[in-house]
Amino acid sequence: MMHHHEPPLEISKQKRYFLFGMACTHVLLASGEAYGWTALRPVLLDSGLFDAYSETTTLTRSALMNTVATMGIAGNALCKLPLGILLDKFGPRATAVTGAIMVMVGSLLLGLCDKNNTVLPVLGYLILGMAGPFLQMPCFQFSELFAHKKASAMAYLITFFELSTGVFWVFGELHYQYGLDMKTLFIGYSFVGLYCLVTALAFWPDMPYRSAPPIPQAQSRVGLAAAQKPAPVVAPLLMGKPLLEQIMSVQFGYLVCFLSMHIFRQGFLLGTIGPQVEAFFPDPVQAEGLKGLFNVILPLGFIPMMFCTASGFAGFILSRPRLAFIVVTLLSMVYGLLLMVHNEPTFIALFVVFPVARQFVFSTFFSFAANTFGYASFGRIAGVASTFAGLLQLSQTFLVGLVEDKFFHPEGDAAANWSTVDLVLGTVPMFLFIYPIISWVLEMQKIAREKDDLDGAAEMEEDEDFDTNAPLMGRHDHGDRDYAGARGGMAMAGGRGSEEDEAGAPMMMSMSYSEAMSYGSQSSSSFAALYSKYVTEDVKVVVRPVTPDSSIHISSLGNE
Repeated sequence: MMHHHEPPLEISKQKRYFLFGMACTHVLLASGEAYGWTALRPVLLDSGLFDAYSETTTLTRSALMNTVATMGIAGNALCKLPLGILLDKFGPRATAVTGAIMVMVGSLLLGLCDKNNTVLPVLGYLILGMAGPFLQMPCFQFSELFAHKKASAMAYLITFFELSTGVFWVFGELHYQYGLDMKTLFIGYSFVGLYCLVTALAFWPDMPYRSAPPIPQAQSRVGLAAAQKPAPVVAPLLMGKPLLEQIMSVQFGYLVCFLSMHIFRQGFLLGTIGPQVEAFFPDPVQAEGLKGLFNVILPLGFIPMMFCTASGFAGFILSRPRLAFIVVTLLSMVYGLLLMVHNEPTFIALFVVFPVARQFVFSTFFSFAANTFGYASFGRIAGVASTFAGLLQLSQTFLVGLVEDKFFHPEGDAAANWSTVDLVLGTVPMFLFIYPIISWVLEMQKIAREKDDLDGAAEMEEDEDFDTNAPLMGRHDHGDRDYAGARGGMAMAGGRGSEEDEAGAPMMMSMSYSEAMSYGSQSSSSFAALYSKYVTEDVKVVVRPVTPDSSIHISSLGNE
């Protein structure tokens, strides 16, 4: 298991942008092409894929096409557990190289297979669907090159992922404008895999990058009773925990539900938007126009997301996980319920909302997973969650079969059956509101309790028998050394005159609670190491809790 990272060495601005730009090309060209099925489907039909089958044969052509779509989208999710293990164990370079080879193999299978073979086209599209995450996931570590803008960098990568769904739109344009068939297009696409292979071997690291930890800012002396108290910094409780403990957590359980629900609904819409439009709009010209418009808008969904990212809105949302979960679920319900209104302007609005919601789903998932569980187990956490999502996705073929068999409305038409499924899938995400709302309420209650504890601690500061205004004390044997300016935010405590200094009375200094806590330990040994750089003589550290769970009082006395 790989827990190491590339050390946070200085990397020039030019190299950082070059590496990040190269990562963006990988994501753009080969990460989400399987989701462009709506644009690819007409090309495959025109090229004669499964043309020996019809709607009257035992194995229908529409069922075979649906199987290809389902396996490609499900494979994109199912592969992430072995991907996570590979990424954690062998690093970004080996993972990206594997993905590049899969792009070449999948493309050549689709390009060279017999058109009426019922196995090889499905296998080829499955491998292409699996290749995307193998190329995309190693690119996320490049966001670590931009320590203070990680959320925005990740949002850009997700934007390019969305744009990658336009790869098969390009296939369609080349097919209709220049007459290129399925074989030529996929053989040509295999060279994208070759490009990714060469660049990954040349530039991807063997261990993921990590950003340098922020330098603690100098702080003025702030006591517990000061008018302005520093905001508490809560460390992720699951960061660095054993994988099993992380997987058994409530946060992971919710993350699995969140991803599975959204991935299934997205895959269902991508795989069935063509048949649904044909059922809801009997006019063939209108239906074809809407399907073509969807194929254009889907990859161009990066445009509104680009404005969200550039304006800082995406970073604002992603840095607040509960808010992100709620916003994403609301957007998801909006595009799902818009399917119930069968008119052209509504469907155009649906086509615009859908890609934005998709990007926020993946941005929220990856941001929350990385910031909650850490990069040491990031690959496996994403892999396990995506495996559940992929398994659920496999049921899409069964659900589509029920609709085509008119299971929900035996006497009704196809539109009535599609509408029933759309209503259920449009409302079921409501249960995803439960966790963020409950966790927010619990946090508000915790903050209120901590505020009460701090208020109690402030009252104790006024007690002469428990003086926490002088948490750090040492003999002043260092002449005129300026402790206030040269000790990283430590300052002389008030109330001590120069006479006391001259008489050898203790020099009294304080460090703000938030700065002390930023060192991540309450052990005496850790504090001793910390304060040894402030006091040159031997230091004895005593840690006393002001209240059982809220504050720390530190006394450092020079040895007598």
